[in-house]
Amino acid sequence: MAKLYHVVWEIDIHAQSPRDAANEARAIQRDKDAIATVFDVTEAGSDKTVRIDLAEDLRDIAEAAGAPLSNEEIDVLCERINFTGNREV
Repeated sequence: MAKLYHVVWEIDIHAQSPRDAANEARAIQRDKDAIATVFDVTEAGSDKTVRIDLAEDLRDIAEAAGAPLSNEEIDVLCERINFTGNREV
């Protein structure tokens, strides 16, 4: 059974209005060339938050396997697969 999680992605944006800031943040999330890979995740009913950095976790795995990846390759992989790792915040 799936659990309920609260997922947070934060960014500071200069904009003319709150709506413009939200639109810019959404555009960044959807931009295939942007790096929006770090999330803070808390399970419902828990006070433990885990920081998930999808790009960093992929980089660690690739380096351990002796096949380091470029930032561009990491971005492509993050976009194409559902990959998660865990770090407490």
